Amino acid sequence: MTKNLVVMALAGIIWISSAGVGSAQSPEAAAKVPQNVPLEVQVVLSRYQGEKRVSSLPYVLSLKSGLVTTFRQPGQGAQLRLGSRVPIPTQVFAPPADGKPATTTSSVSYENVGTNIDCAATALEGGRFEVSITISETSVISDPQDLKTIPGSAVYPVFRSYQSTNTLFVKDGQTVQFTAASDRVSGEVVRVEVKLTVVK
Repeated sequence: MTKNLVVMALAGIIWISSAGVGSAQSPEAAAKVPQNVPLEVQVVLSRYQGEKRVSSLPYVLSLKSGLVTTFRQPGQGAQLRLGSRVPIPTQVFAPPADGKPATTTSSVSYENVGTNIDCAATALEGGRFEVSITISETSVISDPQDLKTIPGSAVYPVFRSYQSTNTLFVKDGQTVQFTAASDRVSGEVVRVEVKLTVVK
């Protein structure tokens, strides 16, 4: 009788364990939505002074949908790197020493300026897509009105930067606002909109 109880107890444990495994796999069942859907994601980065749009830069990335674990696999997700290297003049002053006069040596260093975008998407049920985007942008401030408020800008170039990471849930053909933020120095408002299109 005791042996039967032990067998029944073990059977119960095995059944509970199997039930636990089944429940743990339910997210995987939800992830069985067909992937590798060809997509086109348009990112528009705009700057506003008040209600006036002063610049608008569109970027288009082509990618395929995939699960979170496959975003870094070839063909899953997209990356964009676009920019220039801006020269920055510097001067090094050496005081007089050992009877030699003071000297000033000029040199040039370079700063990366441009836009970096990383994008990945997962197809969900109901025709929706989970889109994850990271945007990083660096640019040179050239507006004289903006430069007046920054100490040292008459001698050295001034760089501004923007970086944001967000996740959006969109459908085919839908445009959504990715983020909106105000520049503390210039007062400009940076707005980013994202449009997803399923490539037929």
